Amino acid sequence: MIALPTIKPLRVCSVTLTMVAICVACALVHPLTAQTADAFGDSGADPVKLFEKGQNAHARADLVKDSAEKIEKYKRALEYYDEAIKVRPEFPEAEFQRANVLTSIGRLSEAETGFRRALDLRKNWSLPYSALGALLIRLKREKEAEPILREAIRLDAQDELAIQALAGIRLKAGDAKEALQLAKRATADANAGAAIWFVRALAERDSGDNKAALVSLNHVLELEPQDFDALMERAEIRISEHESAIEDLKTAEHLANGDKQKIGRLAAAYENAGRHDDAERVAKTGGLIEPADAKSGNVIGTVAEINLANSDDPVQAREALEKLLKKNPENAVLLARLGASYRTADPGRSITFYRRALELDPANADFATGYSSALVQARRFADAVVVLRRVVLTTPDNYAAHANLATALYELKQFPEALVQYEWLLKSKPDLTVAHYFIATAHDYLGEYEQALASYETFLAHADQRTSQLEIEKVKLRLPTLRRHPDSLARPKRSQMKVLGISQFGISILVVVCTTASLVGWQEVRTQEQTAPPPLKIVTRHDRIQLDEEKDSKARVRLTLDLAEAHLVNAELDTSHLNYDDAAAEAGKYSALIEDVFVFLGTLKQDSNKTRDLYKRVELTLRAQGPRLSIMRRTTPSAYAIWIKETEDFARRGRTEALNSFYGHTVVRDRPSPEQKPGSSTVQNNVAPPEKKP
Repeated sequence: MIALPTIKPLRVCSVTLTMVAICVACALVHPLTAQTADAFGDSGADPVKLFEKGQNAHARADLVKDSAEKIEKYKRALEYYDEAIKVRPEFPEAEFQRANVLTSIGRLSEAETGFRRALDLRKNWSLPYSALGALLIRLKREKEAEPILREAIRLDAQDELAIQALAGIRLKAGDAKEALQLAKRATADANAGAAIWFVRALAERDSGDNKAALVSLNHVLELEPQDFDALMERAEIRISEHESAIEDLKTAEHLANGDKQKIGRLAAAYENAGRHDDAERVAKTGGLIEPADAKSGNVIGTVAEINLANSDDPVQAREALEKLLKKNPENAVLLARLGASYRTADPGRSITFYRRALELDPANADFATGYSSALVQARRFADAVVVLRRVVLTTPDNYAAHANLATALYELKQFPEALVQYEWLLKSKPDLTVAHYFIATAHDYLGEYEQALASYETFLAHADQRTSQLEIEKVKLRLPTLRRHPDSLARPKRSQMKVLGISQFGISILVVVCTTASLVGWQEVRTQEQTAPPPLKIVTRHDRIQLDEEKDSKARVRLTLDLAEAHLVNAELDTSHLNYDDAAAEAGKYSALIEDVFVFLGTLKQDSNKTRDLYKRVELTLRAQGPRLSIMRRTTPSAYAIWIKETEDFARRGRTEALNSFYGHTVVRDRPSPEQKPGSSTVQNNVAPPEKKP
């Protein structure tokens, strides 16, 4: 059996290591020119000359390969910088370079103080901001680093270190869209390094653009042919695209160097590529396969307690199992039974019991499957995937493990990998109609509309009206659009779509828990439709930054309307894909921007022809958008339509307000109440909490 060590998801580790690789650049010497020195007497020391000597020593240290000699040279540079600062206490360049040296020799807390001191002395200098942000990333303080890096980019839009480090942070945070934008800026430089190209590849893959990711990974491997993570990423993409990846896997195998995380990833890749013998060979080499040694033992307890533990009443059985566990605290089977009992009732406790069972018997695939089932139930999908990949490697016919893996990958929006698992499930159970539904939606999210259409039709042909009514209705709503334009549909961005989770669809391919005592089967989960919560009217931070940068009133109004149009398009796309939560959220952002434009127009001179022209532009835009909102409302379930109707009414009132303001110099009109007037802002910025009202 494969041992299951507790490890972080490998993608997160890869991103973190890449960020550190980028940030190490901050410790290298940045050739600087000190500001003009004051006049010194003959007996005084010249701080500029001391600073230049420090830079020279610093540069020589960077070139030395021997670690002991390197540290000695860094210390020599540090002495020069210290002397320069003694002579001139307010010397930001010396403080900055001194902090870089401290970073190189591992004195990170002192380095942080030095960078902050340089910022205090010279506030509009981007280099200390980017270096401090990079240092905070090394200290695993990404939340503190992000605003500092953004300030560096504001001061210097070409600050490569800040752009690269921020791209890594956004990727790790799951914001593939912004990470990709930043990475593209950084890789526009012909001298861009392998690390930022790798960040770009990961962002492209997370955005669903595997073709672009392969191009970026090729760049990485041209620069660093022995990069294990890049080889594995490229291999995994090729496997998902049903292409040969064996050459990359063989090369990566020589670079694993006994690392169990790397070996486990290699074994899983071989397994997904259909190379079962290679997967087993690699797993054995890494010590991941061990003989089973279940520490079950005989249960100490009375006949009555054991009978109750095997009762069909789940409450009685759970109580009896907990009593038996007190008498048998090291019994892995009892722990696993309790894990299965609590899986749906209390996933957190279920995870705890299964983890304890695995600690006693780490090679037990049944316990690992149960553990992953609890992780899926708790919506900890990334952790579940790590465990399940190893389970399917050792027990490739484990139906429960494949079902759980399909669920977890689907919820993580890793649709290509999820499709592989659903296809496996269909081969095992050809009558599993619900799998066609998830295959169809996965293709739909990927923009593969012909395959989606075929799978939707297969699902409708075999679905049971009694058990799949909700799914059937959703498919019937989606099919007309696909049938009219199967090839011309615009491919939506994955970052703008929300995966309709298993519970939301109403049927789940259930986490089948296999233990020595029982096998938990399928379970239907249905959600009762009710009025959805109102969407937040919020101007996103990204939009607000763009608006604040526009100083010309005409340009600002045009930008606001363009941003509102983008959110309306997103809402229409989400509605067409039945993502009503996301559609309502986008409608809220649309309303917020329209409110914002009226608030801004209210600050302008009202009797100006220029202002009236701006009001007319707003009115024309709202006139064109009104029918689109009406169409959205009519195709939206009543639970959400109420909020789309509110947005539609608000846009209509906004158009009236714009017309009144345009003709305001000739028309006498009533003043609307604050709740009706679009110019009376209720918009929230996501950089500050909304004001509390009584």
